[in-house]
Amino acid sequence: AFAQGSGVMPYTTVFLDVANPIVKHNQEKLTIITGPGLDMAEGSTFIKDFIAIWQQSKGRLSLQKMMAILVERQNKGANTSYGTSPTATSLKNIGLYALSPMAHRPFLGPENPVLDMQFYLRRLGFYNGSANGIYNKATDEALQRAFEQQEEPMPQSSIAIVEELRKRNLSHSAKLIPLYLFVFADPEGKFPAIKSEQEAIRQSLEKLSTERKAEVIMLNDPSREDIKRYFVDSSYRGRMAIFHFAGNEDKSGQTNGLMLNGQEVVSFNDLNNWIDYQDDLRLCFLNTCNNATLAELLTLRGVGAAIGTPSIISDDYAGDFAQQFYQNMAEGMGLEEAFNAVDAPQSGYGSHRSSAPEPSYEEPGIHRLFLNWGKAGEMREWRIAEKEEVKRSRRRAKKESPVQQQTEEAPVFEGYETSASAPNVEAAHEPQSQMGSDKSTVQLKNLITEGKTEEAIDALLQMTVQDDILKPLNRAVIALSDQYENLKKNQLSGIISYEDATASMNKIRQTILSLIDEVEIGENTDKDKKPSLWRRFLNTINFGGS
Repeated sequence: AFAQGSGVMPYTTVFLDVANPIVKHNQEKLTIITGPGLDMAEGSTFIKDFIAIWQQSKGRLSLQKMMAILVERQNKGANTSYGTSPTATSLKNIGLYALSPMAHRPFLGPENPVLDMQFYLRRLGFYNGSANGIYNKATDEALQRAFEQQEEPMPQSSIAIVEELRKRNLSHSAKLIPLYLFVFADPEGKFPAIKSEQEAIRQSLEKLSTERKAEVIMLNDPSREDIKRYFVDSSYRGRMAIFHFAGNEDKSGQTNGLMLNGQEVVSFNDLNNWIDYQDDLRLCFLNTCNNATLAELLTLRGVGAAIGTPSIISDDYAGDFAQQFYQNMAEGMGLEEAFNAVDAPQSGYGSHRSSAPEPSYEEPGIHRLFLNWGKAGEMREWRIAEKEEVKRSRRRAKKESPVQQQTEEAPVFEGYETSASAPNVEAAHEPQSQMGSDKSTVQLKNLITEGKTEEAIDALLQMTVQDDILKPLNRAVIALSDQYENLKKNQLSGIISYEDATASMNKIRQTILSLIDEVEIGENTDKDKKPSLWRRFLNTINFGGS
């Protein structure tokens, strides 16, 4: 009822402490928190721990940070910043189902402009504290520095201050280059495949690095402070898109840490705090044994996606998997496609990436892909590069597209690269095209339904170039393609929020479906009563300059 209700909905949080909940919703103001089910002997330890953490943190932690701490605490009864859980509880069914605005805000916390000030000040490098919504001395000093640097008077209202900082953050983010941080920890030389893994990844990402589409940093046997610097230093804030770790898990046998140089560990608590400075971290790839719990925790914490393993993996398999995965990504595959396309041979023999004693044989594990619930659709098709055939198709489509003079009857699409207008697309209502007469339209709709927006746009580009009847639609599809590419870049760099990007992506998908429907109608519709495809295209889509 909450998820499907209509009208204005208040901010609502629902606890479902029941076994096997099925949760689906798309409400921005709705948060659903699920627990593992009531423990009849002890009551709900899940609810008790949740309330305890909330009280101990004085209600200042974001929901996603609270839930990550809670799951970590219940998973192993470990000492965390917020105490020790008296009873370890199964992780099954524990989840946070909230879109980004709610997940980022404190539990039961009201709208707080100070929280937004601290967030933007931290992104801009003026503030190093936590975004807790409390206007303290550090926040005041950060504000003073921010406006003194620009030699601008500080606005008088908190709302105006937040808006000014938001605009400044957009301008700042537009200049940032995504950071890919790779950590290779093998101080004793136990994992020979790590060297080949590193070199293969370097070669796969070399073009992106050379073209300044990403900054690729590779650290060998770093200290904990070395890694922390790339997360929290002001020059790297908001830039990290990929964090990759190759080595072994925490030497203590716990599954929620990463072993560095034989003495230091990057713990869950470390990552939980460092991610505050990398709020748009897209992927964490933990290429060690026994780290599935940590990977899943990171997606609960707000990371878009994480790759981990629930058990033992051999060094050779781990290296092969990473090499193939990044090669697939560099070739333009989406995240899920790149992950599923890996074909690395598994083996239970040989050295494995664990601090535990080497067994003679261990049942081999496999990598698993975990997705953040609120970002799953976006992350499945997230890309770091464009497919070569897509680039060629787009260049060819733009080259072959007819150029006409701009007129009032055919307005220019906002953000279009040239001053030429779209052609008169009424020609598409003449004889039925190949697109409308075969199964290609069904295939296109299936791509949209499966969330493969980029593949659908590419297929539409090919059709409008190769089919003479559909060529008048080519410029509309090119404009749509450009908007899609800009949308991905802007979201990756933090220029627009996840919510705005999702809304724009939905409009793109709806526009594609509208174009397909118009062509399918063909001659079955009275031409005089039918609006032009170009007019319908303009009326359907509105990106607000994003």
